[in-house]
Amino acid sequence: MAEIHVPNIAVIGRSGVGKSSLINRVFGENLAATGSGMPITRYYQRYANQYLVLYDTPGWEPGSEGEIRFYHDTQEFLSRYRTLIPTDHIHVIWYTIDAPGARFTSFDAQLIGQLLRNYPVIITLTKCDIARESEKDKVVKAIADARLPNVIATAQVAAQPVVGSPFGVDELVDITFEQLPLYVRQTFELVGAVKQALNQAMVEKGKQARKHILVGAGEAAAAGAIPIPFVDIPILMGISLRMMYKIGADYGLSKPEIDGMISEKHIKRWMYSAIIGRSAVLEAVKFIPAIGTLTGSAIDAVTCATITSATGYTFRSIFREIAWRRWREANFRVEDKWVQRQLDTTFKRVWSDLRHAKHEDLERYEV
Repeated sequence: MAEIHVPNIAVIGRSGVGKSSLINRVFGENLAATGSGMPITRYYQRYANQYLVLYDTPGWEPGSEGEIRFYHDTQEFLSRYRTLIPTDHIHVIWYTIDAPGARFTSFDAQLIGQLLRNYPVIITLTKCDIARESEKDKVVKAIADARLPNVIATAQVAAQPVVGSPFGVDELVDITFEQLPLYVRQTFELVGAVKQALNQAMVEKGKQARKHILVGAGEAAAAGAIPIPFVDIPILMGISLRMMYKIGADYGLSKPEIDGMISEKHIKRWMYSAIIGRSAVLEAVKFIPAIGTLTGSAIDAVTCATITSATGYTFRSIFREIAWRRWREANFRVEDKWVQRQLDTTFKRVWSDLRHAKHEDLERYEV
């Protein structure tokens, strides 16, 4: 049986910022109140179950004296786990800040930028349900102005809102999961609340991608209202490429990564082939009315929107698959042949579903 490795997460922040509520919401149990914590230093305690190790602190009181003590205590804590054994390392740090307080201090910046500089830090704004937008914006700006290279992201969370449902937890778990080494991700995902949050995070990515698809379809329909001569199909290409980059970003893919796996030349060849029916992608020309000859025909608004939607949903399916497999497979590599095969087979299926679709069908479609 393979050895199981667990993630080590440290939760740091002043007293009263809502760390316990956050921990309970994410891990689905009152982990830090079980009485099983093992003191590590004056401020830090270690809590563990079969899925993770959590280092929690009650925080420190404001004021120079309390801050100095906490700084040195954190220094001592980190030195204990700076070993040659990877499983001892702190994998990620949640640095919690009370959003309604709207304060990111010089001490916060010093702690993150100096002591925590070798660790990925996710700044977590808590109690965001009761914080004004101006308060949240003030903190976010102060964090950005500090220019701390080890700050991976800033998550806005309401783990135990006064009114309504919790929010932001899924985003925090998603970001954390992507920062963890692959050898501990599978164990982290076994936490029920984490698995649920990851699934929900993927759903949210899909919703955002759908928005980009519908915007692209609207732009394509507007262009096709002219209508577009077939020889001017590159107009659709520009719309589709912009849409592709936005969808890719939703799933954590950068523009250079997308360009590396899918060239513009490849997309043009694929799109032209799909329309004129010269590839294995289902002879799409049979479903495009009045296309006639290459030079004398035009593509109407409905067809432009449908083609663009089919393209968008195809990319959403592929990028979603890449995101899932990157999460789970240490040796997964995106290969051009794999991408082309996915494009062909997925577009064939999507176009078959959407070729006679109405506008409302494009909004609800799933692949």
